[in-house]
Amino acid sequence: DEYDDILMSVWPQNADETRDASGMIINPQATAQRKDGWTMQNVDFSKGEAYDGDASNPYFNNWSASSYTSSMKQTISGLPAGQYTLSAILRSSSTMSMTLSASTGADSQQAKFTGTGTTASAGLPMGWKKVTTPALSVGKGDILTISLTASGTSWWSADNFQLTLVEPDPTGIRTMDSGQWTMDYGQSIYNLAGQMVNNTLSNSKLKRGIYIINGKKMVMR
Repeated sequence: DEYDDILMSVWPQNADETRDASGMIINPQATAQRKDGWTMQNVDFSKGEAYDGDASNPYFNNWSASSYTSSMKQTISGLPAGQYTLSAILRSSSTMSMTLSASTGADSQQAKFTGTGTTASAGLPMGWKKVTTPALSVGKGDILTISLTASGTSWWSADNFQLTLVEPDPTGIRTMDSGQWTMDYGQSIYNLAGQMVNNTLSNSKLKRGIYIINGKKMVMR
């Protein structure tokens, strides 16, 4: 195949190399203060104590003096086969227990977190800490469910969800005719040099070749 050499140079060849697949998550940050893409329960937004020190930067948040459970969940399809980790920047009172999860049904991984209030840790201010799940396997055609739950009393906060391909299947590639593909919310199109082609292009304007579209490698015929 005329694309074999190019593909081998584009995709990581071992677990020490990583690729950011966070573009597959809708609303990975709370910047827009919208719930698009997520199924949420007892989740709101707040400002003033963001992990990056910007008081105007919003984040997912909730607070109650009574015991409660918050949850936010999203499904992701179209991922190349491989091993993935899910991470988020979290914080909470010591009376809240949080669980970050990623699951395909065939494989599931979790990371537990209980905060220490607003005490700085791991180089981040105001109690924020980056939490990452162990790697899980995503097969061709699998639907990945990512979620965050928080249970207890008082408050919790979350922001900057990230999905990372840590060990790809080097043979995984999606091939399709241009008429089979349409733009989804938030998609960006890159060429093999890592340059954005144009995030407003319609599928009919894509020339034959290989593209990276929100972390997915595609051959457009």
